[in-house]
Amino acid sequence: MKLEGNLPLCEGAEQYFTLVSYFAPRPQFATPQYVYGSPDSDFLGGTQTEIELNVEVPECYTQVDLIWGGVDEVIDPLVENGPRYGSKKLGDRGAPGNRSSGPPGWYNGGDKNCTTPASTFASNCDGTVTVSLSNDGKISRYPVEFEVRGENGWSTKVTVDPGKANNETVVPAENAGKIEVLVDGKVIEGGTYTWERPEDCPLPAVTTEADCEKFTLTATNPEGNSPVKVEFTYGDKTETRTVEPGKSETVIFKAGDEETALVVLPELGLELEVVYAPEGCDGGTGGGEEPPPGLPVTGAAAGGIAAGAIALLAIGAVLFVMARRRRIHFTA
Repeated sequence: MKLEGNLPLCEGAEQYFTLVSYFAPRPQFATPQYVYGSPDSDFLGGTQTEIELNVEVPECYTQVDLIWGGVDEVIDPLVENGPRYGSKKLGDRGAPGNRSSGPPGWYNGGDKNCTTPASTFASNCDGTVTVSLSNDGKISRYPVEFEVRGENGWSTKVTVDPGKANNETVVPAENAGKIEVLVDGKVIEGGTYTWERPEDCPLPAVTTEADCEKFTLTATNPEGNSPVKVEFTYGDKTETRTVEPGKSETVIFKAGDEETALVVLPELGLELEVVYAPEGCDGGTGGGEEPPPGLPVTGAAAGGIAAGAIALLAIGAVLFVMARRRRIHFTA
């Protein structure tokens, strides 16, 4: 900004002017405001009739003021019910501001908040999501009120002071299908998330019992997991169960001619093929013959065992279980 005087000042007289910029909470006048960078100050005096003042402006909402006086006149911060520049601003209606001509010596504007809101997400094995909210960055000068929204109308508001973070917001499992983090009613960059099962969550266990009359399959879901859907199929019959954390669900099929059952965990992307082979059943798959040592697997299944497919040895039956989509190890 360049200042020009019509007439030189009296000999020995000096008049300081200062240009100062602020962080502001809104693009219109609002408080509190905090000085950004260093004010620029210089004086007119003697035969000098022109000075040039320059200040940096923040990349966010700002106010810039040109005032009569030196840097000792700068107010920092500008707060509600606190002192104001008033007629010291060049272009004001009162003196000394009204002694200037040209455009007013102030500016309000900017196109974004002087904050740096951010969010990160962490899925938990129980289906909940922990949301971490931060307000830490080079232009974070104001508290940020975050709103965290989940499904089914769930929401909560959290205020984070500048330079701080909050890691205590947990979205319940029933609301974690879609999460949004908003500031001033708008979803922030990177502020959407959907729960994903962590890789290190304990996997459900499948155990079995079989005899010549029935084929029993049990799924157990470890404590601390989210509920898991399990589909058991044997022959033309399918039973579906939801297994709660720390609980087990059992299905019993009447023994038939089919040699395999299918256990599907659709939410985990797993299909397990289970061989039904009870021993000593007349006309059954066991044939009453002594089974060879170890797990009787032939053809492609033998390759699966070598590659780490799942094998379970249970009471009264020899079972082979192979993960079709993802290989894992269950204990029986």
